[in-house]
Amino acid sequence: MEASVFERELSESAYAAGDVVAVGDSLLVVTQGELLLAVQAAKEPIRFAAVREGGLVGELAFFEPDPVLLHGVAAVDTQCLSIDRRALKRCFRYSRSGAVKVMIGFARSLSDKIRCANDELQKQTQSGPTS
Repeated sequence: MEASVFERELSESAYAAGDVVAVGDSLLVVTQGELLLAVQAAKEPIRFAAVREGGLVGELAFFEPDPVLLHGVAAVDTQCLSIDRRALKRCFRYSRSGAVKVMIGFARSLSDKIRCANDELQKQTQSGPTS
């Protein structure tokens, strides 16, 4: 029963390699392929994570009214399942245990991305200026 509540609300999307993927309005699960995640810096985007099959992609703006900072690009042909805010709220009303699983998954995903971003910043700091 719990899985069917979520299944009814999921949407499938396909992206060709190089397509930009909006990540602020929905939570995404990569079901095939790979998304590269980046934030826009002053001169060019800074890539900080790759999300592969089974990985969860979400932006803090999904939960807060802040601007979207993150964007994704399909590294290869990629398929995702997504759920928007309203649909997720409906699911949470029907399945508290499902809500907990989604939030734990999101927290783990966010933690992984923060670690990747930290590693990338350390590499850039250690290598010094590139100009």
